[in-house]
Parts: sequence; structure tokens; C-alpha cells
Amino acid sequence: MVETRSTSRNGSVKVPDILKELAKKGKASRKEIEAGLEKMVGDAHLEDRIAELRGKLELLQKTGRERAERWRGKADSLRAEALERMVEIQGKVVSFLGVATREQVEELHQELERLAKRVESGQKARPARKSTPKRGGRDD
Repeated sequence: MVETRSTSRNGSVKVPDILKELAKKGKASRKEIEAGLEKMVGDAHLEDRIAELRGKLELLQKTGRERAERWRGKADSLRAEALERMVEIQGKVVSFLGVATREQVEELHQELERLAKRVESGQKARPARKSTPKRGGRDD
């Protein structure tokens, strides 16, 4: 066994080489342990960051759903308003052009059928009713 001398405050002490090797391995192990601890601490920070990002994602999903509902409501009301406006404009155009609406044509057809039956049966026709426009009347 090889021995070396080491000096300390108390004087010189004989230290076997095997102890020196064990001391080196201990220091290396301590460094590995420290590195492992640093990595675990880093992993803990990473887990905290992941949890933080997950929370932000959930908040974004919630606000996104709320905004989508709001926009869906606005879109539905705009669609209904546009449809109303289109029907209104269509009525004005039909009235302006002097073209009968479907309801007016059907009413006229029924009146003509009634008159035709009376003529065939020889009855006197009663005076025609004045029809009032149901919608889209002309406002002069």
C-alpha cells in the first residue's frame, strides 16, 4: 500500500492513496448530486411554468367562448334585421312598380272564381269589395 504525507495544522499525517481516490470520488458524486438537484429545481420551475401556461390557456378558452356567444347573438340579430329590411324594400319596389303581390293575386283569383260561379248560375253579382293592401302600400 502506498502512503503519502499530508500536512495539516496538527502536523503531517499519512494518507493512503485509496483514501485520496475515495475523496475524489466523493467530490465527484457530490457534484453529480448538486447537478441533479439543480436539474430537479429547474424541472420544478418548468412545472410551475406549465401550470401557469395551462391557467392562461383555460382563461383564453373561457373568454373566447364568451366572445363567440356575444358575436353569435349579434350576427343573429343582424341577420333578422337584414331580412326585415329586405322584405320592406321588396314591398316598396313591388308597390312602386305597380305589380300585385302574391296575396293580392290570390285574392283576385278567388274573387274571379266567385264571380264566374255567379255568372254561370245567373245570379246578380254584388259590388266588388275594395281591397286594402296588406303590406307595402304606397306612401305618396
